[in-house]
Amino acid sequence: MTLKEHIDDISRRLEQNIFKSEAAVRQGIVDPLLRSLGWPTDDTLVVFPEYPVGSGQVDYALCHPSSTPRVFIEAKQVGNIKGAEEQLFGYDSRIRVPIAVLTDGREWQFFRPTGEGTWVVRDIICVYLLNFTLSTRT
Repeated sequence: MTLKEHIDDISRRLEQNIFKSEAAVRQGIVDPLLRSLGWPTDDTLVVFPEYPVGSGQVDYALCHPSSTPRVFIEAKQVGNIKGAEEQLFGYDSRIRVPIAVLTDGREWQFFRPTGEGTWVVRDIICVYLLNFTLSTRT
């Protein structure tokens, strides 16, 4: 299945409202997309689930080389993305990564955290937004 076909399938299933929890978003949306992008989701040193950061865990750390996080992904239940930036950037303030992604499966926000200090005072640039809703896609 191509990436476009994966996204179209996810969009259809989002319209059917079948993703009822964060775990469903991770299993039914994030994992298949990572595989379709070539990330080996069965290698937990590369796609590290629930990566420990301070006293918490970010949902995914994409690591290259193995065990060296380069991307953090925080997933939320569909519709619960608002306000989750603080959690994601809290992780990034402990371990710096070049890219941080926040998603509820429907909306994907890609950030480029820069600067020093807490997430509130740092320069956090949203570099890309995606929305997998069929009605907004052509």
